[in-house]
Amino acid sequence: GTSDPRRMARIMEYVHSPVVGVCWNCNYPTDLIDGKLEPGFELLKERILSVHLHDFHEPYPYAELFRRLEEIGYDRPCLAEIQGSSDPERVLKYFRQCFLCYTGQAP
Repeated sequence: GTSDPRRMARIMEYVHSPVVGVCWNCNYPTDLIDGKLEPGFELLKERILSVHLHDFHEPYPYAELFRRLEEIGYDRPCLAEIQGSSDPERVLKYFRQCFLCYTGQAP
């Protein structure tokens, strides 16, 4: 049940160390509240220490997520869980380009 932002926010109420935080895991649809990213993100934005991405073809509001991460000054790496491929270099280039597009950094 920890993929529910409401439950994680409740757990984090008991944690008083600034070095303990949460991983925003991009679980669709469990980390969305009523289908929206905003409510859960607001509950946890002060505690996000890492972000775990999945394939960008999933119906997840990645553009909104990256916009919100920029707003809070998130400056850490994002981890990516990507399916294996016989051409991993090509897949990584594609994933990087998708990331740049979502974050408004694509040329």
